Amino acid sequence: MAGLLLTFCDYASAQIETINDVAPIGMSDRENAQLYGEVISIKESIYKADFSRRVVEKGEFITSHKVTYNSAGNEVSDIKLDIDGTEGGKTITQYNEEGFKRVTTEYNELGDRIMQTLYSFTADGLCAKTRLTDAMAITMATSEVSHGDKWASVSMVYVGAFGEDTSESRFEYDNKGRIEKSIITTVDNTTIKQAKLDSNGHAKTILTTVNGKTESKKRYTYVLDHRNNWTERVEYVDNKPVEVRYRTIEYKD
Repeated sequence: MAGLLLTFCDYASAQIETINDVAPIGMSDRENAQLYGEVISIKESIYKADFSRRVVEKGEFITSHKVTYNSAGNEVSDIKLDIDGTEGGKTITQYNEEGFKRVTTEYNELGDRIMQTLYSFTADGLCAKTRLTDAMAITMATSEVSHGDKWASVSMVYVGAFGEDTSESRFEYDNKGRIEKSIITTVDNTTIKQAKLDSNGHAKTILTTVNGKTESKKRYTYVLDHRNNWTERVEYVDNKPVEVRYRTIEYKD
């Protein structure tokens, strides 16, 4: 997800782990996020890592949000939260009678609509097209999505005041349908993210290169709960802890 709010224009910067709209057929948002069990909601809080005492502790608060899933395991809301738990905006997703994503609407902290993404799906449930509009319903970007057995690609056109800008994103799956590689091509750059996943589908490392040169190599460690879902994740860059994430997970049973 996405930050973890994976709206249309976040494809180019989103983490490799969860890109809901390019998941293989039959995979729910919950499964695509490598979640186990009937997860109802997840509250995730992100902090800078404090390593001053030679142990990893949470430092400065960055952001927090809460994702809620429906009975099919698909995301219905993503609420941004301040440090004190006050709502600071939200994203709501609606589905049609067949359970396909129809529209995602993003609201600011005042409840005003600021963006909306409309989706078109194939008969077998694969996202085929999206259209991003602003608060005035003016189109900001469009995309076409293609799917293969172990890959998906997104061709995007951004519409701005100075003309159109395009990008091409390709996502590659492992044998379990989990995204392990993304290749994002723009006019100026080709960015490749290559992940090594553990047995639970969580990224152990993500190597990012831009135009063939290493930009970053990130390493992750996890604390897991009884369902093998992580409740704490530490991100390391050059073997230095830089970010800590905590998750509170609510299960149906």
